[in-house]
Amino acid sequence: MNRETIHKKIAYLFLIVLVVAISFSPRLSLGLISGRRNIDIRAEDMVLGVGLLVLLCSAFILRKRQFKTPPLFWPVAAWLALGFFSILVNLILFNTTPEISFFYFLKEVEFFLLYFLVFYLTSKFDLVKPLLTWWFICAMGNLLWLAYVFIYNVKWSIYYGPETFMEPQGPFPSGGFFLMLCIFFFNLFIFYYSKLPIAPFKKILLFMLCLLPAAGVISSGSRTAVIGLFAALVISSGLYFFDRVSLVRLIKAVALLILLVIILLGVINVTDQASRVLFNKRFVWEYTSNSSDARLGILKNNVSLIANNLPNMIIGYGVKGEQHSQYMRVILERGFAGLLLFAFLIFSLFKISYRGFGDKENPFKRALSAGLWVSTFTMLIMAVPNDVFMVVKVDEVYWFFAALTMAVIINSQKSPKTHV
Repeated sequence: MNRETIHKKIAYLFLIVLVVAISFSPRLSLGLISGRRNIDIRAEDMVLGVGLLVLLCSAFILRKRQFKTPPLFWPVAAWLALGFFSILVNLILFNTTPEISFFYFLKEVEFFLLYFLVFYLTSKFDLVKPLLTWWFICAMGNLLWLAYVFIYNVKWSIYYGPETFMEPQGPFPSGGFFLMLCIFFFNLFIFYYSKLPIAPFKKILLFMLCLLPAAGVISSGSRTAVIGLFAALVISSGLYFFDRVSLVRLIKAVALLILLVIILLGVINVTDQASRVLFNKRFVWEYTSNSSDARLGILKNNVSLIANNLPNMIIGYGVKGEQHSQYMRVILERGFAGLLLFAFLIFSLFKISYRGFGDKENPFKRALSAGLWVSTFTMLIMAVPNDVFMVVKVDEVYWFFAALTMAVIINSQKSPKTHV
């Protein structure tokens, strides 16, 4: 066994452990920040730390001074640099505290560290397809837990539906976790698995497996996650139809959407907790009440804060925490300069994934690119009522699959280039 094979096996084992850690996410509580926010060390935090340490040590030992520049490197670097500068300025001005700034910014850095590390290992050793198998296994493991919670009426949350053990007492992280998996699995099916030369019953089985994570989205009781699910299914079906316009494809896309809507509505009505997605007075209250606790009230307060402090809105306040809107949070934390860099990062994601989707000779590359394009669009929709780009379980899956997609895109090119 040569050195390259050994390195590939080690990288594969590390990535398997990372997938399992993200999926089941055991954690150790370290206490509270400023007496109000829990600080947890998760399994994936430790796995990423070990992976980074090993990578740096191996690079030092082998005297490797250059790494392949991944796609999105400069948009991400600019985003993090502005965040660090904004925090530094606001620490000097006493607009934020060191402990809050450190942990919130560290969380963002970790998302991109995850992306870069997964990209580097999968692009170097071609491990994307084997890792998808492990994502399927871990998704099914979480769904089996949800079934157990539902069947035996385990009291695992306050008032939401059955939840995974990764995020007790919080609907969106569990729902968002399943949502990201469902989007990528669904697009993998319609653009890749459905085209494989396999028996029809195997395709039906794959279709069911790819859609099963939707049950996790519904059971979470999160309206934001369910809105994202419906949006993702509509966008994916539209992408499938417009990819090659024909009457047959239109009929297939419409029939698929009708079938999915019927199934989802049926699942929603199975439990009282899940039915809160459609029938809940609080939803109306959130967007009609002027209370400071309602989302409309929070939005008005944020708009007023921005309008009355325009000079501070050039680079923002560094850290403001949850604002129930990603766009408001970007402006408040990094100002209008941050909003421009955020738009640049999103534009780069759309641009690269659209190029990947345009390669009709590589169905696997197209499927992952479609998943990244649809998931990014869905995240932008969910970013209106939620700080979705800062939710740990959602972003870990999103950036992991973004890394897989970028690895496939780069490896498919005869002459790899650095992309924005």
